Amino acid sequence: MSIPKKGTRKILVDGETFIWLIRRQATNCQVDYPDGHIHVAVAHASEPGSVLGVITDKLHSQGFILTPIQTVTPKDVAKWIK
Repeated sequence: MSIPKKGTRKILVDGETFIWLIRRQATNCQVDYPDGHIHVAVAHASEPGSVLGVITDKLHSQGFILTPIQTVTPKDVAKWIK
C-alpha cells in the first residue's frame, strides 16, 4: 500500500526524505469515542512501498473531545520517525 501524493508533506530526517499525511476525514472510532487519536501515515519519498502508521498521543479534532486540541507539527513527525 502507498500514500497518495495529494495532500502529503515532505520532511527531512537524518538526511532521508519522507512524506507524511494525516487523513482529513475522521474514522468512526475517532469520532465516536473520547480517545480517538490522530493517525499519521509516513513513507520514504524515494523508495515507496512500506508505510509506517503512527497512532499519535494527540486527539482528533472531529472527535468527541473534552480537552483542548493539540496540533501535529513536523517536529512531532520527525520524532516519531526516529
